[in-house]
Amino acid sequence: MIKWYPDKSDSTTKWPYLMLSNQLDIAGNIAIKRAGSTEKELDLVDYSGNIDLPDSIDKNLHKTFDKIKLSLSISLISPEEENFLDVCQSENDVSILFNLNCDRTNMQINKTVDFVSPITHYEIEIPRNELYGELDLEVFGTLNTDYDTDEDDVAYKKGSVIATSIPVRIITDYVGGLFGGRIKEKFEKFDNNKKNALYHFEFQDELPVIIYNTRFKNFIELIKQNTKEGNSQTLFRDFILRSFVSQIYYDLAGRLEQDSDHDYIPESLEYKVAKSVGKQLKKKRIQEILDFIQGTQELEDTNEVCSLLQHSFKLGPALEKALENNQDETE
Repeated sequence: MIKWYPDKSDSTTKWPYLMLSNQLDIAGNIAIKRAGSTEKELDLVDYSGNIDLPDSIDKNLHKTFDKIKLSLSISLISPEEENFLDVCQSENDVSILFNLNCDRTNMQINKTVDFVSPITHYEIEIPRNELYGELDLEVFGTLNTDYDTDEDDVAYKKGSVIATSIPVRIITDYVGGLFGGRIKEKFEKFDNNKKNALYHFEFQDELPVIIYNTRFKNFIELIKQNTKEGNSQTLFRDFILRSFVSQIYYDLAGRLEQDSDHDYIPESLEYKVAKSVGKQLKKKRIQEILDFIQGTQELEDTNEVCSLLQHSFKLGPALEKALENNQDETE
């Protein structure tokens, strides 16, 4: 999402002037296209905020569609109560900005069009290869001119946001993510003594985050690609992610509480980590698992847990399968 810095303020949550917050209505439809033909249309009116494509179209179409077309209609929710003349001098001074963002493919589209009363229309087609995970849509009303005014409670700079919509999210793929989505994934360019690393794992605000190094474009494309099962790229991606997850589990295992009185909530990340480690140790009770991990740490025999986790995530078979498939394709 765009981080807007309004006039006379560096805050992204408080506006120092009058504005129409969440007063822009997003209507229209999404056309699911394949080979130039529209196979399915979804009306935004039928959804409240989140549009779930995998749940709204049949499985075959979800696997084979090659683009979506958004036909959007933007209007004020209650123009008789709140309208642009409340926050600017003329409707002619208003533009509508469309912001579409897909984090997992690094796709971002910002398109500004003239405001047309009562409804502003906008259409755009987005290829399937630019969509993975979620597509976020927000609409803003902005000033298209500067004002010369002494009033403190009105926007006066060109580009100032004077109206917002409630965001819409289009789910294009179910992406469970590491640990069922409990570990957040980010993409950043590493510098200095980390620039040759593939990823970095850390805790941010007590939450686990894996950060991929965008210096390696082929690697990032491999991580993000939605390729078919059995494809050589899918197999290599599977091996890479398994190796990451194995190391991350190992790091997290060392963070587990050793206090016998510590209670783990069954849905917590710590509980899942402990149970996953215990599966390979052939130990079911949480305390047995923690005692084993604590013992290996005290004996500095941490390689034992590391090897067991590699076995758990089948790193050897995953790499072997990827290499075999690659040999078959090159012969």
